Amino acid sequence: MAPDLSIVEFHSDDRKYRCGYCKKTDSIIRHGMWAHQMSVEDYQCLIDRGWRRSGSYCYKPTMNETCCPMYTIKCAALEFRLAKSHKKILKQMHRFLATGDRKRSSIRDSSPGGAVELIQDIPQERRSQIETSSIQIDAGSPAEGSILHSKKTKLSESMKMETEESTKPKSLETKLAPSELSTRVCGKAKFKRRERKKQKLISQGMTPEEAEALMKENRLKKSQPKGVEDFVNAPMPENPAHRLEVRTIASSELSSCKEAEYEIYQKYQTTIHKDPPERCSMRQFTRFLVDSPLQFKLGNGSPPKGYGSFHQQYWLDGKLIAVGVLDILPKCVSSVYFFYDPDYKDLTLGTYGSLREVMFVRSLQAFSPSLRFYYMGYYIHSCPKMRYKANLSPSFLLCPETYEWFPIKECLAKLDQLESSQYCRFNPDLDATDTEGETDLGKVTVFYSSRVMSFTSYLRLAQLEDEPEEVEKIKEYAMLVGKKCANRMLLLRTNN
Repeated sequence: MAPDLSIVEFHSDDRKYRCGYCKKTDSIIRHGMWAHQMSVEDYQCLIDRGWRRSGSYCYKPTMNETCCPMYTIKCAALEFRLAKSHKKILKQMHRFLATGDRKRSSIRDSSPGGAVELIQDIPQERRSQIETSSIQIDAGSPAEGSILHSKKTKLSESMKMETEESTKPKSLETKLAPSELSTRVCGKAKFKRRERKKQKLISQGMTPEEAEALMKENRLKKSQPKGVEDFVNAPMPENPAHRLEVRTIASSELSSCKEAEYEIYQKYQTTIHKDPPERCSMRQFTRFLVDSPLQFKLGNGSPPKGYGSFHQQYWLDGKLIAVGVLDILPKCVSSVYFFYDPDYKDLTLGTYGSLREVMFVRSLQAFSPSLRFYYMGYYIHSCPKMRYKANLSPSFLLCPETYEWFPIKECLAKLDQLESSQYCRFNPDLDATDTEGETDLGKVTVFYSSRVMSFTSYLRLAQLEDEPEEVEKIKEYAMLVGKKCANRMLLLRTNN
């Protein structure tokens, strides 16, 4: 079978599952299909319709019925803006690698004298209280009364001297406030530096206009906010305390380090998620994070390592400490899972890994122009642990009815207004529909009896023309996967 073809086995699943988020029993409702093999183009279409994979099993929650609706979330990696908390995490990692310091630092005021409470920064009401309390003395005590009289006398003399000073003629320079004078002096120095730079460029053969344009371009570059790359690639000392290396390996080539990954995975699941050890077997790890139905694809504008499923390994001084499981697709990098050694929890590796993956998308876009997004899986509004995903900006949520993307700020405002159910249609246009869900069943492609055929031919050959249940099942499948996938994926049907 051609590698760019997808072969799937659909299950119209009416069973209910226990929710891993709210812990309710029989409250998760979803549809699923087993992917024997899948092209990266088809999986891209599927995740854009709310599907997601766990190993080779693909599933789609029934959003309006499940207890914790799962909205597909993506971040526009090229327009990504670092939040203050992100910068703090990146600086913390850089400090650890450079010096070995693992202490978490709080955000400090970096301005001179930042720890001092200045009187002009205190509200007027509070300032009055401070001034009153500082001179409050019991006038009934003669000694204290004389002290108060002495202080008043000195204060009046001081005020008189200030008045006399204010009447003296002053030069233009002394009439300026210190801050204004400093600004003027700095402005002059800045202007002189620019002129010297301009003259230097002109002496190198540029016209005055070209020199001015180049200087303006350089100023604009310097004014741009720092990106993830600036923090990750910040200069290190000649002999740093630690060295971090990130390796990207295809899932099919993990044999040499699979055992090392499994040890971290088992430790992570039992420590962070409190899973019992028996649920973290090598077989479960392999089926969940190593097995993948995605067919490797290289060439035709693909990234250097191609499209498909990969493991991004974080090696600290030759020791594996974290792994990000990723799918590289035509339009995005989709995060499957991220796990790390709990001994390094203080480095906030989960968020650090997300930032590195955003950076990874940006690096791949140079080779594949259409690869612009970072998919973070599902966003669940009722789960506090998911809130970090909304902090990656700009991000978007997928409307569960029209399968269009909407800015997360608009979506969160709507979700916050809901009282009980967290299900929401994000598209405000009530007339908008899912046009991809309207499929001609005659064009659905079926793989039956080792042959590729149309759904109509399959019904006739399998003698199921009078079986309405089969027709309804395939109709449901076509609506869930969308017109494009229903027409080109091979739906495996058996005689059973």
